[in-house]
Amino acid sequence: LALHLLTGCVLLWFSYLVARRRELAAPPVFAVSVAAFWLTSPLFTSTVLYAVQRMTQLSTLFVLGALVAYCKSRDAWGRYHVKSAFAAALAVLLAIMAVLSKENALVVIPLILLTELGVYRPASPSARYLRGERRLIAGAFAAILVAVFAIVSGFGGGFFDYSRREFAMSERVLTEARILWDYIFGFLVPGDRGYGLFHDD
Repeated sequence: LALHLLTGCVLLWFSYLVARRRELAAPPVFAVSVAAFWLTSPLFTSTVLYAVQRMTQLSTLFVLGALVAYCKSRDAWGRYHVKSAFAAALAVLLAIMAVLSKENALVVIPLILLTELGVYRPASPSARYLRGERRLIAGAFAAILVAVFAIVSGFGGGFFDYSRREFAMSERVLTEARILWDYIFGFLVPGDRGYGLFHDD
């Protein structure tokens, strides 16, 4: 429960930074609304109550922390070089911690890219910005390719070893889209969908 509340606080922080950057009418109201909606969703019942789901909570906490650090780095960009560099390094560290908590935290890479393109990209980007944008996109794709290579080749030892699990990597990939849409539906349309501690009939 403490991890869930802490993650909600970091989500509130990230939502506030995004709303302020996008110049919404009331950034604090927007941030509190997003965090409250997220914190009270029945979708996270099992995540909060199962001890084994701490890996999921830690992964989410570190992903959101990496996004906050990235936003702070971008806010300081061009004015406070040391602060910007420190925040960027912190974002990388938190992203690594997220992936070490749970493998699907690799989604932090496209999330950072989406944050840049959707929140920080100026309406009329300069040539310098476009060069940096191309480097960021190339870096994101390179990171994804390295991660895919590590998974496919078995590099990394037990971290990417699925032989001890009841499903193969191919099965996991094939079911991800279905599970993702199920989560989205459960988040947007909360209700009694079997959430709780008992899933074994």
